[in-house]
Amino acid sequence: MTGDERLTVLPKPRPVLVRKRKYDGSVRVEWEGELIATAGERWLVVHHEAGRHHRRHAIKGEAAGLPVHALHWIGRVAPLTILSSHDAAGHLVEAKCDAALPAVESADAIDFVDLDVDLVVDAAGTVTLKDEAVYAGNAASMGYDATTDAAVAAGIALARSLLADGATPFDGSGERLLAGLIDVAAEGRSAEPT
Repeated sequence: MTGDERLTVLPKPRPVLVRKRKYDGSVRVEWEGELIATAGERWLVVHHEAGRHHRRHAIKGEAAGLPVHALHWIGRVAPLTILSSHDAAGHLVEAKCDAALPAVESADAIDFVDLDVDLVVDAAGTVTLKDEAVYAGNAASMGYDATTDAAVAAGIALARSLLADGATPFDGSGERLLAGLIDVAAEGRSAEPT
């Protein structure tokens, strides 16, 4: 899949609720955030900030121990959604590439369907494929078929290709986006009366 990957920062962040759904339609995770950018027709980019945006798991409840910053690169047309976790300085800690169906966007929410299989990349560049057994176990109960099998294969192949090519979001664009957000936040704090 090729296309225009130029990062376009929105003039004003838009509050959104990101919902990670399962194939049966159930909501697994809801995470408040702000839509801050797009990257061509491929990605919607949502910023999540610990302490400001809350994440709720359908089974576990309110999540704790969240990354200081996270960027959700949500596939508009690609069968992939990437959640990159960053430290306070904006450096990548981990990227979790979820095989997923393309997102559905509304005025205040972005929904995507997670297809279980993940490619996880740590800060050192170590790549681990996870949850293939979960996908196999959910195949019957969720009603997976040849279409979902193809989406998983295409999503994981795309993640591997983006990594190998150093393409968005593995080209430093997330770190640059966060550097801008961190600078703006610091300027706002320094302008506050003491």
